[in-house]
Amino acid sequence: MKEIFFCKKNLYFTVIYAIISVCIVIFISNDTFLYKDEIGIVTHGEVTDKIKQKSPNMKTEKYYVQTLNVKILNGKHKGKEVMVENCYSKSEVKTVKYTLGDEVFLKVTDKESMLSGTITGFKRDTVVAAILLIFIYCLVLVAGMRGIAFVAASAVNVAILYLGLDYYAKGTDILPLCYVMVVLFTVVSLVCISGFNKSTIISIASVLLVLILVAVIYKIVLSMSEQPDYIMLEYVSGPNDLNKLFFTEIIMGCLGAVMDVAVSVSETSCELLKENKMLKTADYIKSMRVLGADVMGTMVNILFYAYFCSAVPMILVQMKNKYKLNFIFRFDLPFELTRFLTGSIGIILTIPVTAFVSWLVLYKILGKRKCTE
Repeated sequence: MKEIFFCKKNLYFTVIYAIISVCIVIFISNDTFLYKDEIGIVTHGEVTDKIKQKSPNMKTEKYYVQTLNVKILNGKHKGKEVMVENCYSKSEVKTVKYTLGDEVFLKVTDKESMLSGTITGFKRDTVVAAILLIFIYCLVLVAGMRGIAFVAASAVNVAILYLGLDYYAKGTDILPLCYVMVVLFTVVSLVCISGFNKSTIISIASVLLVLILVAVIYKIVLSMSEQPDYIMLEYVSGPNDLNKLFFTEIIMGCLGAVMDVAVSVSETSCELLKENKMLKTADYIKSMRVLGADVMGTMVNILFYAYFCSAVPMILVQMKNKYKLNFIFRFDLPFELTRFLTGSIGIILTIPVTAFVSWLVLYKILGKRKCTE
């Protein structure tokens, strides 16, 4: 009976969620009136010219010139059509080919009643919304209430990040913003997902303590070694406070992995005490070492693939353009290596720190009382 009820409940949820999702996608696909920038849809396009260009490494690549008719969907020029030229390469590494039905952002100029314009990028909100809705459905279906809590925590964290970036754009120092956001991210994520209990408090304290230790280690190593060439960072547009930005990036990058490990260790500690109130300290340490060995290798590998695999496309492009390997390893990979090492140090530190905080709280302060009280 329980299985039948569970299946019916999932079926009802799926039907209702599908109806709501379709309505959301339809609304977003027709939300051009919400945008200040002008948006258009490609109604006709053809290639009018083909050219060949040589790159600095003397490689030849084909380029195509498109003539596009774009119907404007919003703004004061709504309903009118504008002709736009677009040039794209065969590889489309830095350029884009537009096709019939693509929705695009436009920059329209009106001179002597003659409209002209340029395309500034795709309008992708419909696709993003559809993928996000599918992700939320799978998450809730698998994790249940925890999935809903994760979605809520993510929404709050996005709002916090938006406010932080807004304050930074207005001139606020990035470091105080980083410290405040790290605390808020930690508290919001752990409380929403795990609830407010002793295990969550232990996890929050452990995460913040580990991040402080990682920051201290990073500063000590940085003071004893050569300063990185921050100008080689990705997407750098100016030399202002790059050292602070990279430090913020490192702390934020550590946060997710550290939280995951801290939750695993703190919840295991609570379960150990719940099952065996008279657990000896030596046995507790042995159990934590076994847990650490299981968790540490997996999480460190995840960090390795996350950081280094993201750099592979750029490395391949640089090698294709005759960049030497010593240049790549000297100027590009040091940042990935630093992110990986600091994140790995954070994971390694999280296991003993969380185990110690759990032991201190559960065994000493609470006097071996149940974690679930």
